[in-house]
Amino acid sequence: MKSLTPEERKAIRVARSQAQRERLRPSIENTLGKPDSDVEIPTAEELQQLLLEEGVRPEDNLGSRAIIEERERRSS
Repeated sequence: MKSLTPEERKAIRVARSQAQRERLRPSIENTLGKPDSDVEIPTAEELQQLLLEEGVRPEDNLGSRAIIEERERRSS
């Protein structure tokens, strides 16, 4: 068996991920509905800017804090 290069391994992972996403698409669309084609999805940078404009400070780590608090609540 031939040893794969890092690029080949990455290409295989990407292909598997895309195939899995396509297999799950009908279930997701059934649950959430089909995505609106005219809805513009913000980039990560645009989302960060929107959050800053709403007063959410990155240093507060609100998302991480909420996850940790829920994990602790469930384990006690």
